[in-house]
Amino acid sequence: MNFDRFPLPEYRDHGEARTTRPPRTVPEFLRVVLTDDSQASERNVAEQSVLTLNSSMLNLYDTALEKYTQNMRDRVPIILALFSGAGGQMILYRPGHPPEIAPSVPIVYQLTKSVGHSSMAIYQVVAPYLANPSANQLWRAPLETYGTQNKTALAALDVLEISDDQRSVLRSILVLNIAFIDECLAKGTYTYEDLEKYIRSCTPFSVKTIGIAAPTQVAHWMGVVEGWKNKLGAAWEQTYAVSNTLYVARQNNILFSVIAQFIR
Repeated sequence: MNFDRFPLPEYRDHGEARTTRPPRTVPEFLRVVLTDDSQASERNVAEQSVLTLNSSMLNLYDTALEKYTQNMRDRVPIILALFSGAGGQMILYRPGHPPEIAPSVPIVYQLTKSVGHSSMAIYQVVAPYLANPSANQLWRAPLETYGTQNKTALAALDVLEISDDQRSVLRSILVLNIAFIDECLAKGTYTYEDLEKYIRSCTPFSVKTIGIAAPTQVAHWMGVVEGWKNKLGAAWEQTYAVSNTLYVARQNNILFSVIAQFIR
């Protein structure tokens, strides 16, 4: 390295006054990273001084939240209820014990939900092109792909460990899905009337899927929470429960509704 580029201050011997070279201007290559002094008005500096309180506050909140969480876990039981595509997840935190993750909702919930939502997925594929589906064929490829997936699901129904009544409901929806898809692909188009007729034909079976999935989910979590209540005994009176949700209304938050039956 050439140290001559960065000269050190010069000194005279015997206590004489020191002398330095005149200060150098900032090299051009450094200017791109320097603060723009033109923005450093008294008002801007004052504003940033106040706004810094907010950014610092968030860090303080995060630190405090970790402490609060740990303090609560060390003193009282906590049930954490989380939404998921599998019907939810619940975790019990007990002081002095590792977290206990509850068993998942029976698989029939996910199977029924998957088929029950499939008709809505088909609607989402074709609805954007209702104005002129014969001219705009962008719906064709995704609909054909989804049709193949529906046929694969239909062929797999007999292997599923579900009741015959449940299997019949799922089969009815898949058969309707496939018939509508095949008709659209064969004609190369569809009408609003075609779509409405298809959706209305699915409605009675979609209602039945709700009748399968909802009781399965509720009964499962009622059993889990009741079991934890019995396990905790007197400590249940100090138990807290927390649920995340996309919904404000309690009626749409099934996990909250279940827990509320036990914690009042």
